[in-house]
This record gives sequence, structure tokens and C-alpha cells, in this order.
Amino acid sequence: KWSWSGHKPPTSPYVYQDIVASWWNQLVSAGYHKLGVYSYANYLRGPLNSQYIHERTSWVASYGSRVGFPISTALRGWQYTSDGSVDGIDGRVDLNAFGMAGG
Repeated sequence: KWSWSGHKPPTSPYVYQDIVASWWNQLVSAGYHKLGVYSYANYLRGPLNSQYIHERTSWVASYGSRVGFPISTALRGWQYTSDGSVDGIDGRVDLNAFGMAGG
């Protein structure tokens, strides 16, 4: 849910695309190259439904038995639950799996 007081969310995937492109280009200009977009699957199919963004998405939150969104980057992350537990941490935590395409 959008919660920036006094502001409205972008109404087009292309506005988000411009925001991501600006962020991406600034980091590349600063010397960073191992970049990726993180979002949840339904948002990627809706407000972030842009080929430009999808090509840069490397980490997807999608709860269930499958990722539920095609990740096109070589390094891939899947946040598969927000109801995990880790010894030494009180409360529920997000759990993720990471790997390389084809590996």
C-alpha cells in the first residue's frame, strides 16, 4: 500500500520505469554493476509491468510452492515466506532462497 503522505503513487508502469532507470543509471555511474530490482510478483504483474523493470528484477517475493514470476537475471532470489523462524530471533522472519540460472 502506498503510504507517502501528501503524494500519490505513479499511475503508469512507465513512470515506475523512469524511476528505476534513473536509480539504475545513477548507481552504474557510481561504479556499481551487480544490481537488481526486488519486488513482489503481483506488483511486477501490475504497477511494475514493464519489460525494462522485468529484465532487471532479480529477487521476487512470492509466497507459495513456486516463484510465480519469471526471473530473467543470472542471479535469482525468491522470498518464499514471511512466516519463517530463525534461532536467536524473536518473531517471524522472511525466508529466501538464492541461486544462479542453470545452476
